[in-house]
Amino acid sequence: MSLIKNKSMKRSFIALLAVLSYSIAFTQHRKQSSLEFYSLASGKTFPYRSGPTLAGDNVTPDGNGYYNVGVNYIKPLNKWLSVLGGVEFSNQKITTTYKYFPDPTGMPIVVTPLSYEKIQMFSFSVNVETDFWKYFYARSGFLIDAETKNNSSYFNNQSGLGLNIEVGAKYSFKNHVTIFLSPFFEKHGAILFHPKQYAYKINNAGINLGIGYKF
Repeated sequence: MSLIKNKSMKRSFIALLAVLSYSIAFTQHRKQSSLEFYSLASGKTFPYRSGPTLAGDNVTPDGNGYYNVGVNYIKPLNKWLSVLGGVEFSNQKITTTYKYFPDPTGMPIVVTPLSYEKIQMFSFSVNVETDFWKYFYARSGFLIDAETKNNSSYFNNQSGLGLNIEVGAKYSFKNHVTIFLSPFFEKHGAILFHPKQYAYKINNAGINLGIGYKF
């Protein structure tokens, strides 16, 4: 009886070790959820025209300063596919100039600053991420923009739906910390919540630099 009992305990112990080993291996190889924080390393606002201007073709807006800061939550679906949800705050500074022709012959062109605009908004994003070549990833999805400030007479209220695409590289350390660098492009105002007869919307492009932590 004692021998049978010892063999049974031995088999149970081996089975327990096998289950624990499998659990540890699965946990180590399972892709983990993560939280990442980022800010702009380099970038610019690019106004684009979507309708007639209030002053004709003589008005020309140009990005004069742009920054952002944001956070993303990443939920893996498998080894190469994840879904993301995030929120970003951005501030766009824009200089609008006016061209006029004091000479009846059309020369010379004189450009003078007409106004200085500032547009601020929160962008809530939903993205899908694809990982490839170990260190690289691509993301794309849509934005829900909520404008908080707009002092321009030439730019529409940017609250609405937008699109974004991002391709980046990341490196993960053994302490669950990840650093990443990601070129991106954001199109705002694809669908506006409060459309008006103003001419311009904004696009943003640049490179984000960030840090993440895997749970």
